[in-house]
Amino acid sequence: MNLMKNIEILRTLFTEQELKKNLKKAQRKLQKELLDRDCRMAAFCSLDVAHIYDLLEEREKAEYYYRTALKYLDHAKYQPLWIRIECLHALKRHEEALHTILDDPHPAQLELARLYESTGSHDIAQEIYIELAIEQSKKADESEFLQPLFLQHASDLWEKAQNIENAYKYNERAVEVWEEMKNMQLSLHTIEEAWLYEEVGYIYEKAGKFSTAHEYYKKAESKYELAYTVDVTSAEANYADGDWDYYIGCFYFQLPEIRMIELSFEYFIKFDFKRIKYRYLALEKKMKI
Repeated sequence: MNLMKNIEILRTLFTEQELKKNLKKAQRKLQKELLDRDCRMAAFCSLDVAHIYDLLEEREKAEYYYRTALKYLDHAKYQPLWIRIECLHALKRHEEALHTILDDPHPAQLELARLYESTGSHDIAQEIYIELAIEQSKKADESEFLQPLFLQHASDLWEKAQNIENAYKYNERAVEVWEEMKNMQLSLHTIEEAWLYEEVGYIYEKAGKFSTAHEYYKKAESKYELAYTVDVTSAEANYADGDWDYYIGCFYFQLPEIRMIELSFEYFIKFDFKRIKYRYLALEKKMKI
């Protein structure tokens, strides 16, 4: 997991003025949580501040707030493990991050594989990715629900496992399944269509069909605009009770660096629009190579 990957693209999503405005908001929220003695939320806010300083290219200040987030977690009753791991990674304390997750009685296997990668234990990481890829492939093969999403996630896991043949096979199947179902009448809410089109864009991007990927990212963006202007109540409801949990896990896997632009004090509408804009910019970079 490399939060610095493609940071230059992340920085283009904001003007310096926007970043400084967000910084003030995050710092005010941090002070409020400290006054309320809510160390858990203070850790979230401190992480926000650290990310913003990284985007402002003020690394020394960013590192201070990564360390501060760890300090707040030490005093929190409930300690989100992913925040601790992210901060340790940002501070290049990779071995400590690995030991932290190994102390968890039920470590998330995907996160564990990433941590082994970061410490140079690539053989162990590959073994975990192979197990996860086999499990996801079976799930995708048997699925009648969101099958293109599940097939592509299997492809991504096989790619991580360095099995390029299977990675290609499952990406190809994801494309084929979508081509078969794209003209079907799908019973989806607007926000769910947006998530699906974003995923389909990614599927075509991985297939090297960049123009088609760009078209689907445009469709996703238009659906996000519709979801947050006409269908707002439905969008809110579907984040709570819809398919978002399926998509976000895949989106984080596809773009682990986007955690840097997901601020805890912002409404999820901003995360959706920043994420789809990031996909555009990253795709355009590939198209120019």
